[in-house]
Amino acid sequence: MLVRLLNHLKRFYTDTALVLMYHRVASPVADPWQLAVSAANFEQQLQVLQQVGNVVPLTELVERIKSGKPLRKCISLTFDDGYSDNFLAAKPLLEKYGVPATFFITQHAIGAQQEFWWDELERIILQTPVLPQQLTLQFGGRNFFFDLEAETVLTQEMRRKHSTWNAEDEAPTLRALLYMQVWQLLSPLPYLEQRRLLEEISAWAGTGQAPRPENFSMSEEQLQSLARHALFELGGHTVHHPLLPAHQPEVQSQEISQNKVYLEELTGQRAHLFSYPSGKYNQDTLNVVQQGFTAACTTDHKGVSKATDLFQIGRFQVNNWDGAAFEKRITQWQRTL
Repeated sequence: MLVRLLNHLKRFYTDTALVLMYHRVASPVADPWQLAVSAANFEQQLQVLQQVGNVVPLTELVERIKSGKPLRKCISLTFDDGYSDNFLAAKPLLEKYGVPATFFITQHAIGAQQEFWWDELERIILQTPVLPQQLTLQFGGRNFFFDLEAETVLTQEMRRKHSTWNAEDEAPTLRALLYMQVWQLLSPLPYLEQRRLLEEISAWAGTGQAPRPENFSMSEEQLQSLARHALFELGGHTVHHPLLPAHQPEVQSQEISQNKVYLEELTGQRAHLFSYPSGKYNQDTLNVVQQGFTAACTTDHKGVSKATDLFQIGRFQVNNWDGAAFEKRITQWQRTL
């Protein structure tokens, strides 16, 4: 009896699936957060997925969890934020290989021809040819000070280091260190305060660089086109992409519910899936999301089983790997589930 029970539990917990997290299909000059996969590598990854797994829409995966249907070798693709390259580069390749995907949309930048704050900050700090030596900021009764010392002029060697830098590793230049420190400063702030400080930083830098169109979000027309497509679905990702646990429950509620209403009015379809910005949430977040959605994704690197909490679905971030490296990762992830 005990052996049968143990075998049943083993099957229950080892019948698992993968949810993959993408952000961009692009080749930016710098990518501190490893958000981009080149078009060539993305196509190779799609070819691998057709060979090693059963790619299903996230909605179907959620239904399988709820109904107890088999999950083995199921894989779902998700894209966070709503970059325009999701439509211009990812969509044609997904169509070519018949691969479904869910796009989690941050609302405020849709059709606005502006960069997300982390991309704008990267452009100013890591790409501006000449910066003043010292930066001083005031916010929330606090002072921030940084000295670039001898790194005011952007050299080719610094550009090279920035182009390969992963923000999870040690900063290779003082500019990269400044980027990280300001990123950490801005991340928990309200959107309007983020904007105020970015404008102050831009004025300090004296940059005449315009926002980069390749970093813009999709237009409303592109979102509507995705929503009409049988392979694709849209999900919520808040209005301004805040660090949700850093805000009061009423602010979280507004960010989440207004985003949901926007997507549903724009597309005429129910938005029932959600992704936590930066993967961060607390109990207040869960309380709001559980009222309006059927499932939500985190950024926790873990597989999906029948025991998975539908509002804490883990995902594996996909980096800019070619097909062979990607296949090794998929195999590793499947073996560790």
